Amino acid sequence: MNDCSKLLQHLSVTHFCDVYPKIRVLSASIFPITQKHRILGRAFTVKAFGSAHNLLRALSHTKKHDVLIVHTEKTIKALGGEIYATIAKRQKLAGIIIDGSCRDPDGICAANIPFYARAIYPVVARSKKIGQWQKVITCGGVKVYPGDIIFGDRSGIIVLSLKEFRRLLPLALNAVQKELGIFANLKRGLSLPKVFSWIDFD
Repeated sequence: MNDCSKLLQHLSVTHFCDVYPKIRVLSASIFPITQKHRILGRAFTVKAFGSAHNLLRALSHTKKHDVLIVHTEKTIKALGGEIYATIAKRQKLAGIIIDGSCRDPDGICAANIPFYARAIYPVVARSKKIGQWQKVITCGGVKVYPGDIIFGDRSGIIVLSLKEFRRLLPLALNAVQKELGIFANLKRGLSLPKVFSWIDFD
């Protein structure tokens, strides 16, 4: 995953979306809680069943570079906060994404790990139901499979199978080069019809 991080450092989520408009994109309602918003790793899926304790149970099974990505069963209460962010940082996770609420935003920021959620809510979620992990879930309106590649930045979060990632990566890198060419031509002062020669301006 370190090699992927180096390869993707000049890429944005938008480049993948440009070359494959049907890509899985999480709802824009899921936003970064911290300034450290860039996230890249393998999906470690969690069905929380409305209990924050189930995230703690799942964290005990995660590995380095995993992204803990959580389906919450629609509870409005917080599924995680400063303690969970601190644990995720200690275990070298790539980040946490909760399709629901979190709490302790200042503490989450102090943990210095990418952390996304839909809302901030002070009351912790409690339930007697035992959660499940590494099952297919829905998060942000799209299906997420265990081991999927999760890539996110300030533009949003996308989900790709490993096969999709390998197929789309060279296309996304080409999109970067095309974009750099556009900026170079704009800097040179070329007219818009010359910069965007593939578009009919008549």
